[in-house]
Formats: sequence, C-alpha cells, structure tokens
Amino acid sequence: MTDYKITPQTGYVPVSPFGFHDWALQYLKCRRSFLAPAGYSPVPYFLLCHAIELELKARLLEAQGWQPKVDLMKKLCGHDLMKAYNALPNHQQILTASEIAVLAAANKIYSSKGFEYFQLEQAVGGFTGVPSLAALDAVAEKLLPT
Repeated sequence: MTDYKITPQTGYVPVSPFGFHDWALQYLKCRRSFLAPAGYSPVPYFLLCHAIELELKARLLEAQGWQPKVDLMKKLCGHDLMKAYNALPNHQQILTASEIAVLAAANKIYSSKGFEYFQLEQAVGGFTGVPSLAALDAVAEKLLPT
C-alpha cells in the first residue's frame, strides 16, 4: 500500500463587513434584553464591548479595504477597542473626549479578558475603573446606530 500526502493550497475566503456588523447588532440586542442582577455584573459590559469590537472591525474592513487582510487586522487590533477605534478614518472617529475616556476604561478591562473571567483584583478593588454602564451603553448606541 502506498501512502499519499495531500497538501492543500492556502485558500481565501472573503469576509464581509456586513457579517461583522450583523453580529455586532446581535450582541447589542442581547445587551438590551439582558436583565442584570443587583450589584455588579460583567455580562452587559462584555456584550457591549464585543458589539463595539465587531462594529469597529466591520468599519475597518469596509473603509480600509482590509477584506483580504482579516488576519492582519487581528494582529494590528486584536481585541483592543482603542487600537481599532484609532485605526478608523478620521471622519468615522465620532466619539467625544468623554466618550473616548469611557471606551478606554472599558477597553482596559475588556482587552485583558476582565469581563470574561473573574479577576480577584477587580473584586477586591470594588470594581473601580469600570465605567458607568449607562455611559458605555451610550457609546455603543452612538457607534451602532440602529
């Protein structure tokens, strides 16, 4: 019996900005329907940050012509909301200074998976540094007009 080795060539699958945008809206919709328990919950923060991340990436794919370069976008931005926002064309950077401060505060936690996994130092610190949920909601609403 002869063994054969098949080595497939690298393929290219175009990724539509629409897919990123659609999923961003789905995460935002989940946030709107989520009833947070009393006290702090990371869940609405994660839903908002992920919606913002996907929307920013949709805009980058569309504006920067990065469609064939999704892997490059991942390396340049990763899950860093500020890097993605700052990579937008100037006319799409629509947040005010106070809204950017809210996004930056959320990003500090989001980019380190702080809204996904329990972080003892956050709990011990009383979740200081976590922006107002209402303020983050407003940022998401501004970036994802529906």
